[in-house]
Formats: sequence, C-alpha cells, structure tokens
Amino acid sequence: MIRVSMDGYTAEKYRYEALGLELVKHVIRRAGLLGTQTANPLIPKAIGPDFTYESNPTLFAGRAGRGPLTVVLDTNLLIDYFENGWTMWRGESLPELHPGEYGEHLEALQLILAVWVSRDIELMMLEESLHDTRGRTISSDRDKRNRNGWDEFYRALSHSPHRPTKGIPAPVPPRIVELITANVPVGGDRRLIRAALNTEAHVFLTRDKDLLRLKADLRGLGLSILSPGDLLEALSAYGALNFLWDPASLYWPMPDQEKVAHMIWALPAPPG
Repeated sequence: MIRVSMDGYTAEKYRYEALGLELVKHVIRRAGLLGTQTANPLIPKAIGPDFTYESNPTLFAGRAGRGPLTVVLDTNLLIDYFENGWTMWRGESLPELHPGEYGEHLEALQLILAVWVSRDIELMMLEESLHDTRGRTISSDRDKRNRNGWDEFYRALSHSPHRPTKGIPAPVPPRIVELITANVPVGGDRRLIRAALNTEAHVFLTRDKDLLRLKADLRGLGLSILSPGDLLEALSAYGALNFLWDPASLYWPMPDQEKVAHMIWALPAPPG
C-alpha cells in the first residue's frame, strides 16, 4: 500500500482548487436549466477556453484575433469580493442573504467567478486600488488585506495560458486619454480608469453608476465599462453561459485550477 503525504500548504491548495469545480456545479443546480434547451447544430460551438474577439464587440471593442478576456475590478467590487468571497465559493445564494439590488450584484459576481473557473478570463486588481481610499484613513489590517489580495490576484493571473494572437490596439495618445477621461470623477476613479487603459484591459467592471454612464465615451478607447449584470449579458451572447443547461459545452480541458486557490488566498481568513 502506497501512502501519500503532503504538507499543509499543498493540502489546502488542493482543497481550494476543488472549490472551483464545486462552484460550477452549484450554479448549474441553482439555475435549474439542465435539459431545458438543446444545441442548434447549425450554430457552431463557442470557442473556448479563450475567446475570439470578433465575436463580441461589447466585450472586445472592435479587436480582432483571440486570447483571454481581461477584466479589471473596480474597488467597490473588490470590497464586495473580500467581504463575501467565502459565501460565493461555498455556492450559497447571495440574494437570499442580501435581498435587493446589492444581492443581485453579488450573485452576478458569483456567476462570473464560475465562468472564470472554466474559461481563460483574467481578473485583475490594479495596484492603484491599494490607494483608492476615497480620502479615508484605512486600518493597518485593511491595508494588509488589500496588499495580500493584490499579491494573490497577480499570482492567479500568472496561470492564464493564452495570450492574444493579434488585435492589441495601438496605444491611444496620452492627450486623447486625458481629454476623454476628463469626464471621469477626479480622484480614485480617474486614476483607476487611466491605469486600466494602460493595461489594455477589455473590461472595467464596476457598480459605480457615475462611471457606467460614461461607457460610450470610454469604449472608443477600447475599454468597456460594465456592471456585473452587463458582463453576464455579454458572456451569454458569446455562449459562455451555455454550460448552465448544457455542461457538454465545456468541451475543453479545465484551465489550471491553481488560480482558484490564489483567488481564495486573496480573501481574509474564513469566518468562524
């Protein structure tokens, strides 16, 4: 009989990696859509785990080629994740715990995580978010949490295997960036939007209604400003939610699930 032993770090990593697939199963069960739709043989399957950029102008703002979907999270959504991440990964119903619009945002973020588990989506936390305090003094514990989160987001990002093959937009002249982002509120929001443009991200994910009103202006720079619900609609149009009623649509090998462990390590210690 062969005995296999592992240290605490490795055991925890495997346990957290398994939570990714469990989350996918949770959202499939909760959606209750299995078998309700059949695939149309005349419509080709959605490419995966990466994306074809021409297939969705909402997500990719006119880019061509294929590669990962890169999503920058606004500070408000990072806070949502840090405060509710354990509930999300355990597959619990967020609208039941948080009735109303806020619970719907959290549920959308949870479903985005489930899609991220099975696809090449890069979720980014900008270093500028560490300093986005809205003029408030933050505690040393909160600062430590934020810096640990940034480190682990970066490590999760390193497990994305697909880089864009073409279609990276030419850099926008700084003067044009300054002109178009002049309508973005001064302070943290403007710094974050400009930093997101510098990363050549596809999506800036936020629930800030002031920023969402500027989506048309910023799409001209190649950046889509979307709420979690908006992003789900765009992913659905691409076919990335088909797994909710047809798990066979996930026909590719699962991406490296070590990224899940890093996303969970980004969270504060679990309650209890």
